[in-house]
Amino acid sequence: PFHCLDCGEQLSLRLSRAKRAHFAHRPDSLCTGETALHRYAKELLAREGILTVPELILREEGLTQIVCREGRHKFDTVEIEERLET
Repeated sequence: PFHCLDCGEQLSLRLSRAKRAHFAHRPDSLCTGETALHRYAKELLAREGILTVPELILREEGLTQIVCREGRHKFDTVEIEERLET
């Protein structure tokens, strides 16, 4: 069994043809689904407005694609998403 790092609830494995396999909370869960580290990273990004990323290269079946180049990105504004009731 796998458990949420934030709330400790048991997670369910979701296998879907439309999406990548992932773990999810049960429908009646009250968890926000974010760890303290995830929340801190969003707060830090909002405060500093700078995101430093490594180069991301995908390699599969002999093909190579650069998804994102390494660098620092400065944002004019950063808005942290808010949870919707639904």
